[in-house]
Amino acid sequence: MVGFTTRTAAAYSTLNASARSKGKEGWRTDVLIAASAMEHDASLLTNDRGLVRLQEVSRLRVLRPDDL
Repeated sequence: MVGFTTRTAAAYSTLNASARSKGKEGWRTDVLIAASAMEHDASLLTNDRGLVRLQEVSRLRVLRPDDL
């Protein structure tokens, strides 16, 4: 568990705007999880299509279980 900081909020805002402008708008919770992962330079292990879609418009790294 990581905290929510002003850097997370800024990353959320930037990512949300970028995703919306490219037609890749996601669930708010997905954008928040992605922003937090990017702030902490972490990869996400998930099959969630929303997070995979956000990877296309950001520096988010998503690993899928089938890829391991």
